[in-house]
Amino acid sequence: MLQRASVFLLLLALPLFAQQAELDAIAAKAFPADRPGAAVLVMKGGQPLLRKGYGLADVEQGTRIAPESVFRIGSLTKQFTAVAILQLVEGGKLALTDPITKFIPDYPTQGKTITIEHLLTHTSGIRSYTDKPDFPASMRKDLTPAELIATFRNDPMQFDPGAQWAYNNSAYILLGHIIEQLSGMPYADYLKKNVYPRAGLTSTYYDDVATIVPRRVPGYANNGGKLINAAYLAMSLPYAAGSLLSTVDDLAKWNAALAAGKVVDRRLLDKAWTPFRLTSGESSGYGYGWGMRQLSGERVIQHSGGINGYASFAMWMPERDVYVAVLSNHESPQPSPSFVAGQLALQAIGKTWAANPIALPASALAEYTGVYRVSENVTRTITVENGQLHSQRTGNPALALVPVGKDEFVFRDSFTALTFERDAAGKIVAMISDDGRTKSRAPLTNEKPVTRTEITIDPAKLDRYAGDYQLAPTFFLKVFRKGDELWTQATGQGEIRIYPESESKWFLKVVDAQLTFEFDEKGVAKALTLHQNGRNMPAPRVP
Repeated sequence: MLQRASVFLLLLALPLFAQQAELDAIAAKAFPADRPGAAVLVMKGGQPLLRKGYGLADVEQGTRIAPESVFRIGSLTKQFTAVAILQLVEGGKLALTDPITKFIPDYPTQGKTITIEHLLTHTSGIRSYTDKPDFPASMRKDLTPAELIATFRNDPMQFDPGAQWAYNNSAYILLGHIIEQLSGMPYADYLKKNVYPRAGLTSTYYDDVATIVPRRVPGYANNGGKLINAAYLAMSLPYAAGSLLSTVDDLAKWNAALAAGKVVDRRLLDKAWTPFRLTSGESSGYGYGWGMRQLSGERVIQHSGGINGYASFAMWMPERDVYVAVLSNHESPQPSPSFVAGQLALQAIGKTWAANPIALPASALAEYTGVYRVSENVTRTITVENGQLHSQRTGNPALALVPVGKDEFVFRDSFTALTFERDAAGKIVAMISDDGRTKSRAPLTNEKPVTRTEITIDPAKLDRYAGDYQLAPTFFLKVFRKGDELWTQATGQGEIRIYPESESKWFLKVVDAQLTFEFDEKGVAKALTLHQNGRNMPAPRVP
């Protein structure tokens, strides 16, 4: 009888073992054993289906990632900041509708009313300090919250509060400062006293590079295709927008405690998990520190994190009670943690993501080419290269598109789809982009795609371009020669090769950007202009 019962229990467990093997195969394929990898956790109904480390924790030492490994989580920090703000709301110390000048009276709002909710939802219109061209030059400099705020407080507003959604790290710096003002303690101490204990977190910290943190893994990046140690970042700079360390286990505890109402009132948390509506009535697809989307018909609450050396993603399917966390020690792994997490979550509920490609002849692909207008300063250019359709958004690299149906394409290793819209006569007139969070329509324009043809420059002339060009007080573009090639490197960033289309005009292939050089009477470059994201940024050469 005992033997029969044991066999019966084993038969019941077989489907679970098969599912765990499928989950493990997805993660192992994404994060090979011989390079930086990730800690991965898949929870369903409060029980782990997969909890494992993949790849190398320390490439130089050859040590492996474990599920207990500690990573920078980047912008997953924002949900901790949002919950801290909601605790203060719960305690009656502020209201979501309060203007920020109630707590920072001298903040120049340029005649606009910016509320706490605008900060939480990335709809304030304040410029994000990490988007400023000179930010990389300051990555090694520790700043107080007030000093950090001073770097963006006088910048022009980008739009009226509530009118648009634009991801904004500055907003969360202001929220961290407000938490300090109202609690009378540093942001890190507030979390340690009021947030971590309520969720039972034991391996979540405010990052300090000088402090010994058990099981912390180093971070990595690529430079010209070569693996390197990630650039140094003073962790006072991400602050309340991105300075936390954590583990996949702690993130799962965090989500479970929030869902149970242990950290803040669930009625407030439900607002954080509801997309904010813009003044137009359109959904922003984002709440307070979390984004919302649909994935294969399932509601998802999620966020990603990207910071020097690390990339992260955590998502929850509340109706399915599935939680997935992927923490990587590479800042730009391919495929991305968000794609891997989505695949794992779907597998956990018995679904799969299969972008089944169909064959389209080159003549059919040509029909989709052109320039589609996303906004005033942003386009998406569709081209055919080597028999494959590519999409390039202003300022970004070109990405391959995979045809999956009539007029339907997906980005490789992504859940984002592009669908081309036709008029009554069957002519393509627009493109619909759907990332599961929001849909946007971009009409086809009469603009012609810019084609750049590389020419040959006499190697003897390359030295006249070499030098440092100043874009901002502490931000430079270094132009230098490597053999018969010309390369550039921005302060705090990697080296990138540039290509000539004329003696004065050069372009980058990895991103949509160009350089125009000016020469003195001797034919030596005296200045350049960087053209990127619709901006023209002059930079004189410095001695």
